[in-house]
Amino acid sequence: MQSQAHDGQEVSTFQAYAMGHQDKYKTAVPYNPDALASSYSNSSVHTRLTQYIETTKEVYGSDYAPTAHDIDGEVVMRVGGGKVRGRYMIGDDSLDSRTIPSLAQIRATSTSSSPPKRQWPNSTMSIVASLQVISVLFAVH
Repeated sequence: MQSQAHDGQEVSTFQAYAMGHQDKYKTAVPYNPDALASSYSNSSVHTRLTQYIETTKEVYGSDYAPTAHDIDGEVVMRVGGGKVRGRYMIGDDSLDSRTIPSLAQIRATSTSSSPPKRQWPNSTMSIVASLQVISVLFAVH
């Protein structure tokens, strides 16, 4: 169904998650990594996607394109610090928890050069980040 809505193009679970949380969910708007936080239904979605993208690039290299791949469960565990209230940070319904290593397993195999495990972004963190950007814009003018 997704490929029908996007002119026969394959859509990764990452793109589907991002597009499913955009304000214009009723139209087949392609995923845009440069979209502003205000283009999402919830401001924390933009923060989650940004953190996921940054971590995938740390894990797989700077030329890795997360939009071309399905959501990586191990990266989600690293970014989100595990499940919070029984849910993954992004792509909860598309991830098979049987194939994703636990936080204990990730910690056991991590080295000092491994990407750090982060805290789940929440709405408060998104609001603070947007206020910091706004204050910088006022300081420039």
